Amino acid sequence: AGAAAERAARHRRDHSRNSSAPGSAEAARARCGRKRSRSGTPPARPPRRKAHPVALEPGISKSAEPPRQAVVGISYSLWPRCASSTSAYGRNEDRPNGPVVLCFSRKVWAKLSVKELAALSRLGASVAASWRAGVTTHVVAATLRRSENLMCAVCQGLHIVTPQWILASISAERWADEHEHALRDGAAEATTGVALSEAIARARRRPLLRGRGVYLASSVVGDVRKAAVSVVAAAGGRLLAEPPPPAAVVGESDIFIDEPAHTAALAPLAAAPQGPRCARYAPALLFEAALCQELRWASHLVPE
Repeated sequence: AGAAAERAARHRRDHSRNSSAPGSAEAARARCGRKRSRSGTPPARPPRRKAHPVALEPGISKSAEPPRQAVVGISYSLWPRCASSTSAYGRNEDRPNGPVVLCFSRKVWAKLSVKELAALSRLGASVAASWRAGVTTHVVAATLRRSENLMCAVCQGLHIVTPQWILASISAERWADEHEHALRDGAAEATTGVALSEAIARARRRPLLRGRGVYLASSVVGDVRKAAVSVVAAAGGRLLAEPPPPAAVVGESDIFIDEPAHTAALAPLAAAPQGPRCARYAPALLFEAALCQELRWASHLVPE
């Protein structure tokens, strides 16, 4: 009996010595138990951070369509890195003094990556869904066409640049010279007969519709009416609630815009003499004039 008791005591001593070893499972459980007993709860693990690409600031989602918000801000810091640089310009008079707000054509937006948008954010740019008076500073496009954004940009005398301007700015980590990357589209400029740079210069000298009122007939509807309203505002004109009176000289009065098909349908009703009527012009008068900054009355006169 004494020998058995001595063997049991020796076994307990050996077991206690092994379980207290630093690498043993019992020692680990004991340490965890001591931590639980001190704090009452197991120690909380820090939250795991998910790896993801740089996201755009509030509300921007990169898709094939331009952002749907009226103006989706990446950031609104001022023009910090190029306002003091005059080597390419000689002077800063045509640089914007406020935030840089970019508006993209659909094709350019579809090819823009989230990484490039994040780089533009670091330069202090913002992205606008469409042109807005007094907000948009640059329009980025690959071709010249009669889109609402481009027509309004020309009327406002804004910088219209190619996608290479974006890449050059990101590469240099400062805004590149807009004149070196200005949009040039020989085929489209041949159609209008005026170079895009000359049209922008004309708009900066004098707004196309300054001092003129424009009346849009009820026949001008949908996207055509929306674009016409924007062009009139961008070109410095005003919308009229009533048709303008007839003018003795073409080009010296307010403008009556009507759809040719609608005017032709009303021709039988207007056959009876009703006195002098105001000349009517197709919406294309405004759209062509927006790109060349010249009102070509005879080409868009709607026959009575």
